[in-house]
Formats: sequence, C-alpha cells, structure tokens
Amino acid sequence: MLQEFILRKMLMAQIKKMGLPKDQQDKIVNAVVKNPEFFKKMAEEMQSEMKSGLSQMEVAQKLAGKYQGEIKKILEE
Repeated sequence: MLQEFILRKMLMAQIKKMGLPKDQQDKIVNAVVKNPEFFKKMAEEMQSEMKSGLSQMEVAQKLAGKYQGEIKKILEE
C-alpha cells in the first residue's frame, strides 16, 4: 500500500511535466499501478534497445508499435 502510494506520487510528478489533462494523467497512473510487470518489461526492453544505439524516441516508437494492442487494452480497463 505504501509502495503503491509512492509509485503514484512519482508517476504524477513525471506526468505533470508532460502537460496532459488531469483525467489522462490519472488514466496513465492507474494503468501503471495495475500492471507494473508489463511496464517494467517495457522499461527494461527500452533500456536494452537504447544501449544498442537507438535514441529514446526511436525506441519508444518501436515499442509503442510492438505493444500497441496490449497498451490499448490496459488503458481501456
């Protein structure tokens, strides 16, 4: 419970920088909190791809396409 609270606070701090509306911020935070293993897997894959020389933007686009179906499903929950 404390871990979830801390995770929510950290995510909100980062997401606020993106300038998204509050409802979208909440949707993203809830998705990450409910599916931490999926997002952990994506973060690890992102780090691995970036080590191979791709930029963060290139990797994000690549993974967004790769996991598009899963991401859509998670955000619709």
